Amino acid sequence: MEEHKGTVATLAAQVKQFSASKTPFRIYHGSTLSTRHSPRQRNQIIDVSSLNHVLKFNEMEKTVLVEPNVPMDKLVEATLACGLLPKVVMELPNITVGGGFAGTSGESSSFRYGLFDRTIRGAEIILGNGDVVWASAEEHRELFFTAAGSCGSLGVITLLEMELIDAKSYVELEYIPVSSTEEAVEQLRRHQEQPDVAYMDGILYSLTNGVVMIGRLSKQSLPGGIQRFDRASDPWFYMHAESVLKQSRQEGAQPTTYKESIPIQTYLFRYDRGVFWSGLRAFKYFMTPFNALTRYLLDPFMYSRTMVHALHRSGIAAQTIIQDFAVPYSSAREFVEWTEERTGIWPLWLCPVKCAPREERSFSQGHHITEDLLLDVGIWDMGPKDSHAFIKLNREFEQKVTELGGMKCLYAHAYYTEQEFWDIYDKDKYVDLRKKYHAESLPTVYDKVKVDLQGVAGGQAVRKKEGWGEWAHRRFWGTWPLGGIYGVASATKGLLVKSDFLLKKSTSVKVNVNVKVKVEVEVKVEVEVNVNFNVNININININFNVNININININININIKINININIKINININIKINIKIKINKAAHCLPCTAAALHQDLPTALPACADSALASPSRHADASTNRRVSTPA
Repeated sequence: MEEHKGTVATLAAQVKQFSASKTPFRIYHGSTLSTRHSPRQRNQIIDVSSLNHVLKFNEMEKTVLVEPNVPMDKLVEATLACGLLPKVVMELPNITVGGGFAGTSGESSSFRYGLFDRTIRGAEIILGNGDVVWASAEEHRELFFTAAGSCGSLGVITLLEMELIDAKSYVELEYIPVSSTEEAVEQLRRHQEQPDVAYMDGILYSLTNGVVMIGRLSKQSLPGGIQRFDRASDPWFYMHAESVLKQSRQEGAQPTTYKESIPIQTYLFRYDRGVFWSGLRAFKYFMTPFNALTRYLLDPFMYSRTMVHALHRSGIAAQTIIQDFAVPYSSAREFVEWTEERTGIWPLWLCPVKCAPREERSFSQGHHITEDLLLDVGIWDMGPKDSHAFIKLNREFEQKVTELGGMKCLYAHAYYTEQEFWDIYDKDKYVDLRKKYHAESLPTVYDKVKVDLQGVAGGQAVRKKEGWGEWAHRRFWGTWPLGGIYGVASATKGLLVKSDFLLKKSTSVKVNVNVKVKVEVEVKVEVEVNVNFNVNININININFNVNININININININIKINININIKINININIKINIKIKINKAAHCLPCTAAALHQDLPTALPACADSALASPSRHADASTNRRVSTPA
């Protein structure tokens, strides 16, 4: 905990500096599963990427103190070592604890526990003026519940206390065929009250074909072996569920259910490979055969960490519908049929979510939800290529969900106008809290989730004038498959070398110099540059069972630059410098940190560190392989 406290103190001091200079800043986590592009400048960020440790378990109360940048897979690994599990685990392993709290995350156990933020007892938050507070249902109550789901716009979250449950080795998963949205809802209603049911979700492959999956924790596996989804040779989960569905319908006139055992970690992240079914779109984009062999060969590219990297770098995110909308059970059929009519997108993911009591609801649930249980519908596919048609379609989705009394998950793009946004969420309360807790230097939640509507509002499309540079950029990267190739190349680099696709690679320097000099300049320079760049790539793959892949890429770049510059400079400068240096050296010697602290009049705080020899022998237990620190209760 001491290292954590030191890191938080440093971050708090940085926030205080930003506050004093009234400099707007953003929070940098080092990774993201959001589809939003979030511009960040290196000199205007609070870097919390080092807050990635599971700190302390309380096994009696079944809680854990965890830093916000811990991803789900590392969290599950740490809790399982103590025989425990988080109540809600987001199904993509790179989603972090802080992201789940500050965003909107509902998963297959949310029918029982609610959104992920409902499993958090309290959070340590650096306020906008640099103060550090602990917020919970008992302390800073309004801050705690509004910080949940407000995308980090009320402060910097540095620590969370999370509730846990007892773990078991397997999930016994039951697949129940359904032939309509109503039947899927009925199966979910029927099983949600059963005390042994731990997980529930569903997939609709069409209006008349789907499967509901009911999971129960189990110490032992069922006879017949176990099913996994985390190896290159394993099936993608949604394809496996569809094959089970087809088999159940073939075995008799009446569809039958099917049960199998899945290791708990494999179950929790079963959608990671292929990122639900988004990986199929990558195969279609590159016109690559989609079969067991190609999925096996391209498996390293099919995980959420890699695919999100490629999505951001390629620019394809701007053409991709990645949205979760939660509607009342009674409106599920209407919404699914409306989605099919407007888009024809299949499959759709179904996930029931329990709503919090009204006085404890997170910001993202808005103030119009009246139901106790909602059905989240995950919609993930390519949208219209025309940007205005794409924006208009997303706005229609948002309007339909509002009409049905539902809510939108704010991890993704939001296409509301500002007025539409604040008609859904409690603006007065939110603005008052930002003032009370000095959060004005952080972007507002609307600033973080909004996109440029390009003149599209209320169904009207007014096209903006486009400069030739913008036109050339759009046409170049919009030409198939240049954007996709760049995204894959960047993701490949990320697989081999740790890279950052969130921070802008730029430097900002301000220098004010007042100089009076008489200068005569005549410039003559001759420069000749010849660049020849030739790339020839030939790939021939011949497979005996009639698969032929031929890829030929030829790139020729010739650049000739000739510059003639002649320079003659005459400068007359007279400089007189007088320097007086006084150095007083004490007889008592201290270590370098103490001496540096003394020069900054901070010796009292430095001497204890010197006496304790903290630099020489840090007191901590580290796991070198994972860079993860775990402290046990005292």
